[in-house]
Amino acid sequence: SNEIAFYAQDKWQVLSNLSISAGVRYDYHGGLTEKYGNLFNFDPTAYSVGGNTTSGFTVNNAGFVVAGNNKFNPTPGVSNSTLTGRQWGISPRVSFNWAPKATHNTVVISGGAGIYYDRGELFSYLSQPAGSGIGGPFGVTESAPLTSFISAGGGNLGNPLANPATFVPPSSNPATITQALQTQLNIMTGNSTLFDGSSAPTCGAIANQEVYQDCTATLNFAAYDKKNVLPYTMNFTLGVQWQPRSDLFIKIGYVGNRGRHAVIPIPFNEPVIATATNPIWGESDSYGFQVLNQNNCGGPYCEDYNSIAAEPWNTADGGNTDFRAPYVGFSPNAALFKAVGTSAYDALESHVEKRLSHNFQAGASYTFSHTYDEQSDIGLFFTGDNPNNLRSSYAPADFDRRHVFSANFQVLAPNVSQPNSVLAYLTNNWQLNGIGILQSGEPYSLYEFYGAVGSIYFGDFPTLMNPVLPIKNPRNPSSALTGNSGKLRGVGGSYIPAIDPTQLDIHYLAPGEKGIPISTGTDPQDIYQTDFASGQRNLFRQAPQKRLDISVRKDFLVERKFTLQYQFNVFNVTNTTSLDVPQDQTQIRQNFGCSASAIAAFGGSNNCALNYVNYGEIVTSNSPADQQSALTNLDQLPFHNGSGKSTTIPTTLPPNTLSCASATVQGGCPNNGANFGSVTGTIGGSRAVTMGIHILF
Repeated sequence: SNEIAFYAQDKWQVLSNLSISAGVRYDYHGGLTEKYGNLFNFDPTAYSVGGNTTSGFTVNNAGFVVAGNNKFNPTPGVSNSTLTGRQWGISPRVSFNWAPKATHNTVVISGGAGIYYDRGELFSYLSQPAGSGIGGPFGVTESAPLTSFISAGGGNLGNPLANPATFVPPSSNPATITQALQTQLNIMTGNSTLFDGSSAPTCGAIANQEVYQDCTATLNFAAYDKKNVLPYTMNFTLGVQWQPRSDLFIKIGYVGNRGRHAVIPIPFNEPVIATATNPIWGESDSYGFQVLNQNNCGGPYCEDYNSIAAEPWNTADGGNTDFRAPYVGFSPNAALFKAVGTSAYDALESHVEKRLSHNFQAGASYTFSHTYDEQSDIGLFFTGDNPNNLRSSYAPADFDRRHVFSANFQVLAPNVSQPNSVLAYLTNNWQLNGIGILQSGEPYSLYEFYGAVGSIYFGDFPTLMNPVLPIKNPRNPSSALTGNSGKLRGVGGSYIPAIDPTQLDIHYLAPGEKGIPISTGTDPQDIYQTDFASGQRNLFRQAPQKRLDISVRKDFLVERKFTLQYQFNVFNVTNTTSLDVPQDQTQIRQNFGCSASAIAAFGGSNNCALNYVNYGEIVTSNSPADQQSALTNLDQLPFHNGSGKSTTIPTTLPPNTLSCASATVQGGCPNNGANFGSVTGTIGGSRAVTMGIHILF
């Protein structure tokens, strides 16, 4: 990349006690380029696909563009970086210092404001997110079309690809990805051969139960949005410094910051709500899980269940989500790193310092602050609410600490012996140093990424986002706490959680809402779709942290220029445990759900009992009791005993409880939600003692 920056600055001494500095800076952070032009990007305006789920699809252009300096397949009009957004910025800055004459130079009031630009495009943004692709060097994941995925067998070290499967050689030609997209859409709308030789839609209900691997995952990729501009912050400060006497200094100030155009990995291909008046690619209903009719099936033992009439699809991401994606054929989890984030930081800072006099000095600082954003780390995952409503994720940042207090001191022991005497080596030049800190814990959210949150949009397993799991009373987060710290264990190793599992809240959608079909005849109703819960990011905070470190030191003057210093250090003097964030995710929604009567049918010889029902499928009848039974088996809150402060979560499920049909370990089945809400890690370490010798020159 090319980097250019220049600035102009001046200082005006307006009065003898007032100065003003002002300046302006120009920054150019050119887009990243690759020597041979092996960069691609996604241009939504170039994407061109026709057709629908009934007639099939024709891909005219997959929307991929290639860097202009590629020697073989440059896309006309595309720059070497593929970016079109402004990669430069002009940032004015101003500050002042004023010492009121009435204070006789003991008080200084200062302040300033300025804009600061930064590079938005980093190396990691050019990498495919987790969930697809092959791991490459430096943590970068390689992805099509510039690499190819090959499965091979029967080879040896000399010829590892002796029997490679059919694959498309890597190429910078956009036609490569266009063909891959066409192939994927042909699979999704095609038919598969069943066990009896007949055929059925590949992504339909029957094929999902017999040859579920035929309905392959849509194409996944990540790119840095070509329209991105440079992120920037607006910083401002205002402070008062007061020195009432020579050895005492007091400072109080405000520090603020507003961030704009921060980069966030947005799942830009989020499925759209399809309705009869707003069809999407031929789909007029919306569902992320597919409901099957347990009384509408084939074979003497009801081997395969048919879907309800309005829900014929169970695509790889669940229900008809893959057919409701705006850019059909690409994964709903495909990410564009977009410069759309905002942030705010406001802090009141205070500091008192007693400078060295009478062999003693000390200082103390306190900061009260708030930090807000939609996402706190760039990472690979979107960690908020509905990405199509980014503002709903605006909340305290992951690193927000409301209160931070720190103090330090130094005590010099009086020298009681004559310098250079033998006794002075033992009694003189001793000092005691210490530093302590007390701070609020950081915020955290609860997560569930198996479909209990947002299934209407992302189906049964959103691979590149962490949907926030809501609670019943978000206005009072403490109502979802048990009153325990989460660090203790109970009888038999059971967990004593900080989070009350009974306060978790799944936002179910009713038939008719957001395009969910209303069943007729003998088909059961779809009561299993879930929505996002707005405004519940980072409701909770980890426990406060505190720590005290001390150091005893003794200086030995070897000669005029050299001193040996002995140190005896004790870290975390009180051996205080600082708790990490509790385990904040659990699996509530199971892979599939069946009613109790469907499981028991034909003496247990059926697809439900034999686990032949695929991910994202729910088997029930139109009986309200059966529908609720299927819902109970589908969504399972962490199994627990007691309530309030007496809540415990056992490590095993008793037989015939929730998903535990029979014991798989002694006493029951593993409880996969056992540690939810409990603390399993700490920050920092236990008390540590060190000694050392340092040479000071």
